[in-house]
Formats: sequence, structure tokens, C-alpha cells
Amino acid sequence: MNDIQTNQLHELLEVISKAKVNVVSNYLVIGEALNTASDSKLWKFSGDHLKTFDDFLIEIRMGRSTAYNCMGIVKQFGEIIRQRKLGADYTRLVALLPIATDETKEEWLLKANELPAEGFYDEI
Repeated sequence: MNDIQTNQLHELLEVISKAKVNVVSNYLVIGEALNTASDSKLWKFSGDHLKTFDDFLIEIRMGRSTAYNCMGIVKQFGEIIRQRKLGADYTRLVALLPIATDETKEEWLLKANELPAEGFYDEI
């Protein structure tokens, strides 16, 4: 690679890195909105035909697992992700949900953000 190609690659990697942070931020926004709708039972005002929160998810065309994962991600990691502007992949965040504790979640988030795929999944 020459210097021009190297610079182009670094610019593209910076764009990707910033976009990943934005993607994670959007998952947090979705998770917060769904948590609010669920916790406050606001979803019931979407129509009498809805009997459960899962019915509401179908109504808004949100997959159940995606919705609950977004809700879990924001509850478990939202504050740290926002403070540190981390852009860990969605699939890695989901993988951390069952194993991260209050004491270990920051350490796991850093691993999810920094380790290559093989290293991250070896750690899990």
C-alpha cells in the first residue's frame, strides 16, 4: 500500500468507527423508548386489540428478540456506553447480557469494543 491508500483506509476506518457509535446510540434510544412503553404500560394505548407488550411489538414491526435485547442493553450498559462513547457491535453487546455483572460490565464493554472477534469470543 502506498501513503495515499493508507490515508484513505484510515479515513474509512474513522468513518466506520463513528458510525458504529451512532448505531449503538440508536439501539439505546430504541431500548429506552421500549422500556418506557413497557414499564409505564403506555403500549396499551396503541389499541384495544393489543393484549400484551409482545402484541405491541408485532404492531410496531419490532422483532421480539431485538426489542428485548435493546431493552437489556440500555439497562445493563447504557450509562457506560454513553459516558465513554463506545461503539461495540450489537451482537457482542447481546452476547454480554447474560454474563456481565455490575462489577464486570465496564471491563466486558472495553473488551467488546477493543478485542478482535476471536479474542473477544475466547474471553467469553
